[in-house]
Amino acid sequence: MLAAHQQPLVPPGGEWLAQAVCLWRPHADSRNRTLKSSLAPGEARLPDFLEQLARLSLASPDREDPARIREGLRTATGLPASALDRIESEMRAVASNLELKHVIAEHLAERLGDATPAAALSLLVELLGPAPLRVGDAMAIVTPSACYLGVRYESGELLEPDFATRPEDEQAAVRAWVRRVEAANSPMTDRFPAFGYFDRDAVSATLLAELEASVTRALGRVPRSVLLETLATMVQLTPTHQLGMYLVHDAWGHGWQETLCDFEWLYARTPHLEDPLEPGTGPFFAGEGSPTLGSAFVAEGERTVLRADRLHECIAADLRGRLATGANGALAELLADIADYELARMGFEAASSSLLPRHCVRLDLILEDLCRYAEMATAPVRALALDPRRRAELAEALAADGLPERGLAAAVDEAAAQLRDRWLPLVSPRLEDGVVVQRLACAMAALAVELDRGHPPVSGEPEDRPEPWVDLLTIALAWVYEQDRARHFWQLDVWLRDVVAPGVSRFAEALPTADARSPGDMA
Repeated sequence: MLAAHQQPLVPPGGEWLAQAVCLWRPHADSRNRTLKSSLAPGEARLPDFLEQLARLSLASPDREDPARIREGLRTATGLPASALDRIESEMRAVASNLELKHVIAEHLAERLGDATPAAALSLLVELLGPAPLRVGDAMAIVTPSACYLGVRYESGELLEPDFATRPEDEQAAVRAWVRRVEAANSPMTDRFPAFGYFDRDAVSATLLAELEASVTRALGRVPRSVLLETLATMVQLTPTHQLGMYLVHDAWGHGWQETLCDFEWLYARTPHLEDPLEPGTGPFFAGEGSPTLGSAFVAEGERTVLRADRLHECIAADLRGRLATGANGALAELLADIADYELARMGFEAASSSLLPRHCVRLDLILEDLCRYAEMATAPVRALALDPRRRAELAEALAADGLPERGLAAAVDEAAAQLRDRWLPLVSPRLEDGVVVQRLACAMAALAVELDRGHPPVSGEPEDRPEPWVDLLTIALAWVYEQDRARHFWQLDVWLRDVVAPGVSRFAEALPTADARSPGDMA
């Protein structure tokens, strides 16, 4: 009888595993290996921290010989060489943006030069525009797929020892700049996995021209618009004292979600979660061809009436899309937590406000994220149902679209009453009584429990390296999720337990290498 890893997965079961492994291979090149850093020795423990990250990168088996990985895939999946060739080609296309990021990062590392404080400030100004900072106020770290800029600021103040002695007009300019930076420091971003302050129009034209030349030499011509949008996903300004947290959780934990998967497409919609319900509401979140809210109000002669069936069809589709966007963000955070867990196993804990810092998943923070996203996604429904001003604004917009004013206000009031009766009991953002947020929380908690089952809390002596297959596990889980987000999200714990973990275990055991470690109780 064949051992488990000798029993090939029957397509299409083997297809997803081969695809995930092909994405996992370039994962090593998207990590936080430092290309250049201007940090002073001992500053914020980060040099030691970066050394730990380098150890973590080198320890991973995704640096295995490609021939061994291909042979392991062939054994585990039973796919013929032609199918593996096709999958490898398709996944190279999926991850092709990583090559562009590498070229950009290499050029930024060159611009950082000898990584002096002056060079760090110069790079910050080229990327973010003029800043009233002095040499020594800024630092920079360039990784293969990101550029982290750091300034010591907090609560509107620059935390440099000499700041209070600077001229008053200089202090005022710095405070204004810091306030602008802090005001933009939100995870609601259209440039995931980066977030916070960035102005595309402020990027130095000279730097853009140089980047364009470097990219053309390495990859061929890339439109400047694509180059700029890629750069926007790479640059992040953070408080220097929090840099360690961002380096692991964001560049390591989130970086691959954009370069190897497509989390960014839904993430770009998060700034619009609270957009009000208007006549054109519908297709943006629900997809092209979905009904608009305006279609629920129709003219019958010289009077406007409500089509209740269309109203509920539109609300259901729009709300489903908004919640899927929020769930995508929460899942991205959950998967990024695993990067923190990997480092904790090596004895280095990244800064975190979680009460579960040594667990695979910070469930307390995930539930906070879910409640916040649910509140944003459901706020437009509650507003139209409860706020007379929103109803008046909708009626005014519908009249501007040409609907008869006679009966219009009554039709909008009737729609609000319908929302109160059918939807308000479902869309409370509180875990105590919100049906929707409770279901989201149950789905995420079930996944967290399943992840923790295979990856118990860190305790005891630090390990030389973390569980070697956890990166592949998270990438494979994300890849399965993205094949059908709306359906698979609700059963990710089942997918993990019954499909993803056994598939990763099968592949790990099939690798023809003497030092390959089995994932053990991961399945």
